[in-house]
Amino acid sequence: MLRPLLKDRKNSYSTLDIETGKDGAVLDIGLYDGETVSFFPSWEELNLFLMNNKENKKLRKIIAHNGGSFDYVSYVDYLTKQTQVKYEVNMSQSKIVILYVYLNRQRFEFIDSMNVFIGTSLDKLCRLFNVPVKKGKIQDYSDMAKTKEKDPENYYDYLRRDVISLYQVCKAFQNYLGIDYFPVTLASLSLYLWRRIFQKYILFSPRKPVDEFISKAYAGGRVEVFRPGSHEDVTIYDMFQSTRPHGARPAKFDL
Repeated sequence: MLRPLLKDRKNSYSTLDIETGKDGAVLDIGLYDGETVSFFPSWEELNLFLMNNKENKKLRKIIAHNGGSFDYVSYVDYLTKQTQVKYEVNMSQSKIVILYVYLNRQRFEFIDSMNVFIGTSLDKLCRLFNVPVKKGKIQDYSDMAKTKEKDPENYYDYLRRDVISLYQVCKAFQNYLGIDYFPVTLASLSLYLWRRIFQKYILFSPRKPVDEFISKAYAGGRVEVFRPGSHEDVTIYDMFQSTRPHGARPAKFDL
């Protein structure tokens, strides 16, 4: 069974955002560690920076807003071509939840703030939390390469505002909840708050045999559709329909 937390979690992090051209190629990557904004023209340059600054704990956890559906997709595409770089991708519903990248024997964790601020734009979050630095504005979002060429000052200010405002939103969210770390998902946040605040009020603590018996009820399964289409003789197993003499029956399903 879960135990109440002995101490609060703490972590530090940086925020990231990328700008891409019409073809999806990276124009620039912005990174903010709470003090300095850095710009990189490619993922390779970012990797070199991380390797050379692996002692900086603020760089070991990096947050991007909607990174799991955009920024990190570009990063993983780059990583697949790098035979010397080890990485791991954890996904849910076709989105990257956590990306682990191993550089110079150090693990760097990339997470998506959209898994906490579900469906909320960064612009709206900036207004909701009333952070000092608001998300910037660009006249023509359809051609960022052209904006970079014609108006580099506005282009880089836009990218700078994106990473700073996201950092400030994450900090404001932590302050609102009275916590000192940024969670990976809403589910992990809920579990953390339960263990941190409420679980200590639970008086019932089962004996070990009872605890082990209850734990056997927890089971998980994968439900992603790996082969979409029409499939014959799909077998359904329903563990709750105990009145049936047989727990499985063939059927046809369109997935």
